[in-house]
Amino acid sequence: MYRIDIANKKFGRLVPIKYIPCVHTKNSWTKSKWECVCDCGNKITVRTCDIISGNTKSCGCIRKEIMFKKQFKDITGQRFGKVIVIKPVGYTSDHKITWLCKCDCGNEKVIPGRNLRKGLTSSCGCLSCRATLEDNIISNNNKNSTSLNQQKRYSSELVKWRMEVYERDKYKCQSCGQVGGGLEAHHILSWAQYPETRLDVDNGITLCRECHLHKVHGYKKKKVS
Repeated sequence: MYRIDIANKKFGRLVPIKYIPCVHTKNSWTKSKWECVCDCGNKITVRTCDIISGNTKSCGCIRKEIMFKKQFKDITGQRFGKVIVIKPVGYTSDHKITWLCKCDCGNEKVIPGRNLRKGLTSSCGCLSCRATLEDNIISNNNKNSTSLNQQKRYSSELVKWRMEVYERDKYKCQSCGQVGGGLEAHHILSWAQYPETRLDVDNGITLCRECHLHKVHGYKKKKVS
């Protein structure tokens, strides 16, 4: 039986790679098919006549893209607070579109579109992290106001130094990579022994509480019995 060789030729987004011949059934012949690779990477088996006629141009990804575009307003490139929208990446569990966004601090985060439009999310989390850290610093300052040493550690200059260290390190532990949470600004050169470098941002590093206590200061973790 004559066969049209279309191997490795491009039809829409499909490239036929393997021929599947006709098969005789009880009452008729099946139509010949080709196993094809789509531009998106998926493989699909398509009848030869549908490939040549153009009835099938992809694995189905073209239709999905058209449906996807009909379901949302494109907000690519728009700014919401501290984040800029890069591209759509998927759906939430209740079928709402999510977007990959880049924050001014440099971190990337996937955020539901409705949260962006309603103003519920305006950063990767660094804004709330900053507010929490500032509250903790103020709280610790009030608790330790009777100690001269603690007053120095929680002076307005040291508070500013801590926040500058956090912002430079993008609110990320420089040891384990944790973003946000319980962060602490550690003096690389001892705060007590090198007073001249206390306000030098280059002498600070952002660490999470675990790394600060156990990796830097060597405190042993309590065993859970």
